[in-house]
Amino acid sequence: SHSGQGSAAGVSGGGLAAVAAKDAEIAVLRHKIGEADKAMVRLREVFKERAAAFREAVHLLFGYRVDMTSEATAARNAGSAPTTLSLRPQHFHEPDALLVFRLTRERGMELVPTSWTTGKLAREVDTFINKFKSIPAFTANLTMEGFQKATQC
Repeated sequence: SHSGQGSAAGVSGGGLAAVAAKDAEIAVLRHKIGEADKAMVRLREVFKERAAAFREAVHLLFGYRVDMTSEATAARNAGSAPTTLSLRPQHFHEPDALLVFRLTRERGMELVPTSWTTGKLAREVDTFINKFKSIPAFTANLTMEGFQKATQC
C-alpha cells in the first residue's frame, strides 16, 4: 500500500541522515566516556598516592602505622557505616601490640578491646580513656612509654 512506500522513502532519504547523525553522536559520547574513564583512573591513582603519603606522615609524626577499613557495603551508606582504625605503635614490637578503634556517627571514636588493651594496657585504658575520656592522652602516653623503654640502655 501507499503508506509502506512512504516510510521506505523516509528511511532512504532523511532517515539515513538521522541515523548518520545518531551514529556520530554515539561516537562523540563513547569518546567522552573514554576520557571520563581515563580521568577516573588518574583520580584514583592520585588519591592512592596522597593517602599513602598521609599514612606515612602520620607514622613519622605520631609513631603509629594506621590502617583504616569501612564496613560500608555501598557508596550510598559509606557516610554512616562504622570505620575501623588499626594502629600499630612504632616502639612496641610484640605481635599483639595493636590498638583498634571504631568510629561511628552515633558514638564517635571508641577503643575496641584487644588482648593488649585488656591485658598489659588495662590500667592506662582505665585512666586515660574511661576516666578522662582522652584517646589523644592515651596514645601520647603510650608513645612516651614505648620510647622510654626503647631508648633505655
